[in-house]
Amino acid sequence: MPVPVQQAINGLVCPLGDVTTFFFFAVGILTAVGYDYVLTFSNEIEYIWKKPWTWMSTLKQLSPWACRGKTIIVIRGWAFVLFLGAADMVMILRVWAMYSRSRLILVSLLVLFFLQMVSVLLTAAIQSDPRNLTAATFQILDFSVCIVDPTSFTWAKVNSILQITNGAVLCTLAVFQFVRQSFEMYNVTKEWKLNRYMGLLVREGILYFFAAFMFNIVNELASAKMLQNSGWQLIVTVIIQYVPVFTLTPRFIMSLRELHMRDVEGRRGSGIDSGFGLSSISRTAVTVRSEVFAGFRDDALEDVEMAPRKVETTKSMNDSFN
Repeated sequence: MPVPVQQAINGLVCPLGDVTTFFFFAVGILTAVGYDYVLTFSNEIEYIWKKPWTWMSTLKQLSPWACRGKTIIVIRGWAFVLFLGAADMVMILRVWAMYSRSRLILVSLLVLFFLQMVSVLLTAAIQSDPRNLTAATFQILDFSVCIVDPTSFTWAKVNSILQITNGAVLCTLAVFQFVRQSFEMYNVTKEWKLNRYMGLLVREGILYFFAAFMFNIVNELASAKMLQNSGWQLIVTVIIQYVPVFTLTPRFIMSLRELHMRDVEGRRGSGIDSGFGLSSISRTAVTVRSEVFAGFRDDALEDVEMAPRKVETTKSMNDSFN
């Protein structure tokens, strides 16, 4: 084995201790993903398999296979690019719905998305060219391991910048809307109840926007590590990079389907696959207060809806006594 390659491997293995530590770490990741699938299996049957199939439920079924496709060199780059593009489009549609289908928001997000996808496709095409690849082999136990790295990183840097920008914009818009709705909820109810705001946080998928933003940052860190060398540290970084995406994205889609079935269908119209009421607002008159809680059917919403009735009842009782 060449001396520089051996030195690079020795330097990268040190942070993980030894190969056994890495194996335990990999088993832990596999256990976490499997346990998460067991937890969500009943919801998958209820909200995916028992309901009419749409493009979102199809994406839910394809996302785990896109992860498996990562192990196949021929399709790994393109399958992952298409999956990330579809996942980003779901998040763009949700933010668009959060802001009452604002044309400015939609156009701005689509422009960023288009630029990001163009850079991703160009990067994948350039790095798939054998002339832009370098290979290094080393021995681990009785196995020979080959690491292939691209040598051209110009478009990869542009792609990373656009991905981080897109993730930051989506996360910022989602968090801002959550904060605004929280204060509007307080102005109506005059109460701070943690369970209501935590429910709003989960139902609106804020954690998923944050996770997608963190994925873009980890992706940039992995690319920077590729510029230096390859080894176990890079492999573990890539595993950490991809596992949350294929775990959280199916959960995100199932939460949208659940929200659609519970809060939208039968109350403000059906045929809405975004989970937030994209088309119901245009078909049905929605008051300002009820629109604030478009994704949150709980005690807070019932308090808001019952408040005008209570006021009218109180006034009528006072008039009768007078």
